[in-house]
Amino acid sequence: ELIGQKAVVTDTICNLKGTGKAVVKGLEWSAQSISDRLEFSEGEIVRIVDIRGVKLIVEPEKTTENES
Repeated sequence: ELIGQKAVVTDTICNLKGTGKAVVKGLEWSAQSISDRLEFSEGEIVRIVDIRGVKLIVEPEKTTENES
């Protein structure tokens, strides 16, 4: 189950431009922001909130605790 997991942005996630990729558990997925107003840059950590088809839906990662 990927929902709730952290992912690392590998290509800027911007809904308005239709761009975005993120890696989770070693696999790269297409990714989309939960909101058109939120954009994520390469290297940022995001949290997966949903999966639509083969696309991750992500939000900002708010916690600073380390998870394995």
